[in-house]
Amino acid sequence: MKRIITLIALCVCLCLCVLLSSCGHEHTWDEGEIVVRATNTKAGTKKFTCSKCEETKEEKYNAVTTITEEQWKNAWKIDNFTMSMNLNGEDVGVIKVSGGNGYMDVEDTMTAYLTKKDGVFYAVTSMAGKYYGTPMKEMELTLAGMTDSSYENAYDKLVYDEDIKAYAYCSLSMFEPDEKTYFYFADGVLERVVSFEGDNVSQMKPNSPSTSNNYIYSDVIITDVGTTAVEVPEFKTTD
Repeated sequence: MKRIITLIALCVCLCLCVLLSSCGHEHTWDEGEIVVRATNTKAGTKKFTCSKCEETKEEKYNAVTTITEEQWKNAWKIDNFTMSMNLNGEDVGVIKVSGGNGYMDVEDTMTAYLTKKDGVFYAVTSMAGKYYGTPMKEMELTLAGMTDSSYENAYDKLVYDEDIKAYAYCSLSMFEPDEKTYFYFADGVLERVVSFEGDNVSQMKPNSPSTSNNYIYSDVIITDVGTTAVEVPEFKTTD
């Protein structure tokens, strides 16, 4: 019995020694920094740092899908993002925007840059191995500028769909095609926009068949928010 008690005491002492040698205090973790942002379908990763010894640890977390009106409006003002487009089941291309510069690669048939120089926007394309910029009318290279900016003020018209964790906006008109759009948010960040335009779209959802001839189906994936970088090559103006 004495031997058992002695062994237990030794184990306790060893555990205390390990704890004291590692940090000697109880950790005080901060609120955590997002390493991998969670989406509606995948858990993310946060890194926590101790304020006393700067030791770190990582934990999984699930995305918060609810949004505020401020987050909704801010989503349409972002100017650094990558947008991958799909139209009626076919890949259309990619648009990258950052700091007033834009890059478009559509169906492998058109590659163009959009940039602002001396207060004028230019569409920059390559001809005979050189780049030339064509002046364009004033435009805004933000997410709202690349899509329908009327969405920005549609917050009070959104309906949350719990099944697919997305917000739906439906517009029915006698004079224009019906429209229904789903907006996927995760942690206040817009990550996907699915839209139907045509006849009888009010009951349609993103997992609906996309082969009907009665509507146009588009699916946009938004990534690299705040990190996208676009460098426009040197160009000569055509005017």
